[in-house]
Amino acid sequence: METPIQRRAELLASLSGFSELPPVVRRDLADALKVENFPADSVVVAERQMGDRMYIIESGIASVSTMGANGPVILGQLSAGEMFGEIALVSKIRRRKATVTALTPLVTLSLAAEAFEKALAPYPEVLANFIQAAETLMRRKLQKLSDTK
Repeated sequence: METPIQRRAELLASLSGFSELPPVVRRDLADALKVENFPADSVVVAERQMGDRMYIIESGIASVSTMGANGPVILGQLSAGEMFGEIALVSKIRRRKATVTALTPLVTLSLAAEAFEKALAPYPEVLANFIQAAETLMRRKLQKLSDTK
């Protein structure tokens, strides 16, 4: 089922970073979003994999994990209205920093790296906010890994 453009624009407007973009840019990005469906228990993105897109969850629940010294460490859960995968798009090496697995059937809206970069190029302050948010998430990941030792 296709998500109406208005719903896509609303989702983007509700997300930190995207909410700071002008409405016309969000509308263009909303138009570039692609619906992707994942069955329960499927890996959406894998840690260390190259990242070529980010995702917004439209419906369903996903688990975020990273590999620790003794196996996978759960970092948290994501649900409708949350995004993931953007860290790979703002990092220089473009590698995924965590694995995201669908816990239930998952419907996502994906945004290709090229569309993300093109939209943010005229807004370096917004890109800087994405980078800062990515750094904060990485600090939380390291803290969680440290706590499991």
